[in-house]
Parts: sequence; C-alpha cells; structure tokens
Amino acid sequence: MTPELTDALRQLARAPSILVGCDYDGTIAPIVDDPTHAAPLPESVVALRDLASLSHTTVAVVSISWVAMALNLMLIS
Repeated sequence: MTPELTDALRQLARAPSILVGCDYDGTIAPIVDDPTHAAPLPESVVALRDLASLSHTTVAVVSISWVAMALNLMLIS
C-alpha cells in the first residue's frame, strides 16, 4: 500500500459517517445487452451487505437502468 493510500484510509476511518456509492451496471452487476437481465455478482451483494451493516455507514446504489436495479434490489437489501 502506498503512503498516500494509507493516509487516505486513516482519514476515512476517522470520519463520523461514510457514504459508499456504487454504480450498478458494470460494477455490482456485469453489463448485459438487456438491462432487465442484469444481476448483481454474489460477491458484490456480500460486500454491500457487510458495508451496510457497519455503524455510521450508508450504502447507495445508482443506475441508469432502473428496471434492472429494481428487479434485483431485493438481493442486496
């Protein structure tokens, strides 16, 4: 780890609250031709659940393909 990354992580750890924002398409779920078939990767779901369980941490997922996100949101929450 670089010294810069170490410093950034130390600053983050001292923050009173943290917002973790993730894009759905191509980050949590692979990009697919039909957005209604987009599904989150299992490891993404685990990571988001773990983050959301931390105190003072809010997780937000954004997507331009709202249909795919709405269909799969129940897997994350």
